[in-house]
Amino acid sequence: MKNRTAIIGTAGHIDHGKTALVRAMTGFDCDTHRQEKERGITISLGFTRLDLPDGRRVGIIDCPGHRDFIHTMVAGSSGIDLALVTVDAVEGVMPQTVEHLRILDLLGVTHRIFAITRSDLTSREACGDLQAQLERDFPYPVVITSAVTGEGIDCLLSAIQESIPESAPADPSVVFRMPIDRIFTLKGHGIVVGGTVRSGVLKMPDPVYLLPGGEMLRVRRMEYFGEQVEAIGAGQRAALNLTGVKREELQLGMQLGGAQIAATARIDAILHLFKDAGRLGIWSRALFLQNGVRYPAAIHLLDRDTLLPDQHAVVQIDLEHPHVCIYGEPFVLRDSSNTFTIGGGTVLDPHPQHHRRRRQHQIDALIELAGGGAEDFIAQKVNTCRGLFDADKFARENGFPPCFVKRILDDHPQILCVDQKNSYLSQKIFRKIEKTMIAKLGRDRTASTIDLTAGTPEYGYVLQELHEKGRVWEHEGKWFLPVDREVLELACDCLTKYMLREEREIAIKHGIVREMSEKGIDEYQLRLALDCLLQKGEIVLHRDRYFHRALLESSRAIMRKLRRFTVREFRDLKGCSRGTAIAILEYFDETGETVRENDVRFIRDYSN
Repeated sequence: MKNRTAIIGTAGHIDHGKTALVRAMTGFDCDTHRQEKERGITISLGFTRLDLPDGRRVGIIDCPGHRDFIHTMVAGSSGIDLALVTVDAVEGVMPQTVEHLRILDLLGVTHRIFAITRSDLTSREACGDLQAQLERDFPYPVVITSAVTGEGIDCLLSAIQESIPESAPADPSVVFRMPIDRIFTLKGHGIVVGGTVRSGVLKMPDPVYLLPGGEMLRVRRMEYFGEQVEAIGAGQRAALNLTGVKREELQLGMQLGGAQIAATARIDAILHLFKDAGRLGIWSRALFLQNGVRYPAAIHLLDRDTLLPDQHAVVQIDLEHPHVCIYGEPFVLRDSSNTFTIGGGTVLDPHPQHHRRRRQHQIDALIELAGGGAEDFIAQKVNTCRGLFDADKFARENGFPPCFVKRILDDHPQILCVDQKNSYLSQKIFRKIEKTMIAKLGRDRTASTIDLTAGTPEYGYVLQELHEKGRVWEHEGKWFLPVDREVLELACDCLTKYMLREEREIAIKHGIVREMSEKGIDEYQLRLALDCLLQKGEIVLHRDRYFHRALLESSRAIMRKLRRFTVREFRDLKGCSRGTAIAILEYFDETGETVRENDVRFIRDYSN
């Protein structure tokens, strides 16, 4: 892949010489459309390249200055490295100049150069006064130029060379995304789209997806400043020759993505209102500008009833049309009549729930996101998820690489990985479910699996975790809370004495429950004691009855003495009830120690 080339974008009031200045530096006229020639103004984005004195090559995006094309200016200025702001030597700073500077602030374009243009139309003194004013008001280099005489062009090129910021290489692990700002048909090639790559890397022959919609397309050829390349990455201007799509299916503002990023018609955001924009009520209408789109939108204030000029607010924005945007992406708002820019901000959540009422915890969470990063956004989405969090689905919807999301969640101390399918659960929800389960078991003493989980995966996961940690016990499909060790030992001791004294099998029926309750042992503790004695091997379970080992041993001794016997003979010698005799003998029948022939039984050793 070619090394990333810095991108310069022009800004400034209409007819302040942006296109002429670019032509003077590059020799290329960016106004290529007939309508632009006829009207003498820039309407569409223009593109060319510039070779700096040190041999570096940069790209230039020539943006329109007219207020009717602010959305085009926003599209061209998003993602640029350096803004070249033109100020006419005669007119000075004008309304569109101020508006463009504010938009650059919103878009995060902090590197700028001021070029005083048309110096040939006024005196040297007037140019000097304007330069002093700009240097006083703005912390950026100011160069006096003339596209007619060539004055200051070399100085401007040197200033650009010194002001271009160092750019990091494109990160191939980030999802590729490129808003479309040019669409044309090239004879012999078909559909070609252009744009500035916002993130990620696209390599031949990887497919791309048309967003919104997610239709998969194939790239036949890609170019970078007119040269065919095999890969294109963040910060680069790209022209892509596409197949699988018709011209009428494409619109400016659509995007190409390396994944099927989900579109949204609602976002949560932090909004800054310009100081001369007037106030906004709890519900307001505006135009939403981002990546070349201009959609009507409803603005809902979440943390106040009125937003005053030069204030910030947490808002929810409902868009009239589906749009693809991601966390942390800037946007611009204009009034609903498209007369002036009222403010802008940053996307905090591109896929929020509808906020019917103002809830402080939601507001606090959004304010926290405003000061965080992508890692905080991902973690917060898990923490606000009421159940299991599907990391793969989240990555697809929000334009994050799945491996990036998984790494963030795996390293987070308050988030649990539930399974190998990239499902996660926050510690907060875990504790909430745990509390619910423990409270139910504490109230009801016992519960079935379905009563505790209701078939919900996150409840099943929490139940299993509690079981592995010994927080709950399971017996015969029933769940219990563990009891205090001293209480359990008392219950085991009382139960053992009862079984040895009675010399009979027992079932969890009224008699044993009543007798144990007289000793302060309830049914729940009785069941735990039985389970404990079973694990120790002191008793055995046959069907629904429990037998003490001592009872079985004394019964074996009687059977060895009798060798062949009926139930009556065994009962009389054992001195127990007929029911107990039958229960004991059926146990030995099923374990294979005795063989029954009609009404007679004999020990298997004597069957021959």
